[in-house]
Amino acid sequence: MVVATDAKSMEVNETEDRPVVRKEAKYEFIGREKLLVKSYQPNLQYVHIYATRLNSLRPKVNKAMQHRISENLLNSSSLSSTSRGSPSKQHEGGADGNVPRVPLVSISAIRPDRKYAVIGTLQKRQTLKPSILKEVSEEHNLEPPVIRDTFVDKSDQIFIEDDTQSLALTGNIDTQNLCNGLSVSLFIGMVVGAIGKENSDGEFQVDEIFYPHNSELISNSPAMDSEKSGDEGDSFVMFVSGLNVGGDYESVLLDMLASFVSGDCGPMSEISSKIVRVIVCGNSIDSKCVDKELHTQALYLSKKSTLSSVLPLQTLDCTLQQMCSSCNVDVMAGETDPCTAFLPQQPMNRCMFPKSRVYSTFATVTNPYHCKIDDSIIVGCSGQNLKDIGRYSTVTDELAALEMTLKSQITCPTAPDTLPCYPLGKSKEDPFIIDPQPRVYFAGNCSELQYKLLNNETQLILCVPTFSKTKEAVLVNLKDLKVTPVCFSDVLMC
Repeated sequence: MVVATDAKSMEVNETEDRPVVRKEAKYEFIGREKLLVKSYQPNLQYVHIYATRLNSLRPKVNKAMQHRISENLLNSSSLSSTSRGSPSKQHEGGADGNVPRVPLVSISAIRPDRKYAVIGTLQKRQTLKPSILKEVSEEHNLEPPVIRDTFVDKSDQIFIEDDTQSLALTGNIDTQNLCNGLSVSLFIGMVVGAIGKENSDGEFQVDEIFYPHNSELISNSPAMDSEKSGDEGDSFVMFVSGLNVGGDYESVLLDMLASFVSGDCGPMSEISSKIVRVIVCGNSIDSKCVDKELHTQALYLSKKSTLSSVLPLQTLDCTLQQMCSSCNVDVMAGETDPCTAFLPQQPMNRCMFPKSRVYSTFATVTNPYHCKIDDSIIVGCSGQNLKDIGRYSTVTDELAALEMTLKSQITCPTAPDTLPCYPLGKSKEDPFIIDPQPRVYFAGNCSELQYKLLNNETQLILCVPTFSKTKEAVLVNLKDLKVTPVCFSDVLMC
């Protein structure tokens, strides 16, 4: 049984017996250049990622600070570039000698008992964070390591770092709030601006935090056709994540999902015809199908072994084939899928989907994923970013964490510190920077469906629930960003 919880948007005239025509939409994979890894160079260092991230977002943070100039808090001349030496005497006062001004300097130029503005990347020193060096140094310790869900401790300390130096932050700081927190929410790896002064203990006393300025909100919103009314302009994108094929749930749900997308659900076929694309947001194969023991065996021992993921992949292929026969389907890589674990995760090999790959409507894509459907830019991840944030913080609200990653303009701020990713060369751009701003920003494999409209309802952030647990998929109407959950059940209405 398929149930749409929004009855109005799913209303259909069952008396009309007419053929259903699939609606089409323009599509572009806009993240191709920075997300596809053409060659892997293991000798590169991760410092280039932080340097590129800081250089890319520094102007946007600088621009956010410009809004404070009108309040006579910041010196406009000092905001044009970062001073690497000692601040000049002209910053000691305003033009009339009475208005206090705050110079923007590099961290190495900070002097005690003087207020400054700095821009840098946030880092966090954690006692409980796993470290291979710590494991080697404690190799004679006979006690087994403690298995933890989170690695937060009261002794954690926050630092801000630029290309000259790092400095500990203090003030109204709660080190256990999210990954790094003051009275506002901050993450490891975020590029922010801070106003404060160095105290006698050599720590930077923070008064105010600035995020990268966002000036591209309205430009990505498609123009609404005033002549279109009612359901005429509806255009849906379906998001589904966590199929976990091979797991402990009824496979009939997959058949129902495929039938709904292909328009074989009778009165629901009208709304199915308006689905222009299906995005499968990772974790399509269940984690128990990963044969970890085979990786440690000799090749001659595993030569005649059959992977436990073969049958689930065949089932997934059949499901995708049915959907691809009538609709465009993008399959993102996920944490439990048969692909590399390094972010950005590369598309799963098409040879694993012999039935689906013959369709031009089928595509395996990267994680994170950036695409443009008509005039709407859609950006999202398979959920590793939120999961990793939860490990190194006390945050439990996935939607709040997702909103902060959008505010920081970085999809995976904790990479490469605690989230594995590819090292980049000096000439490469950070693949996790969100540019341009998306109209729909999502994260897959969440515990429940959550969503929120931002910036005068021009942006939607969406937590896509795990299908194997909630039996839900999500429809997003690109016309007005209206969210409609669709629940599948083989027994009762959800």
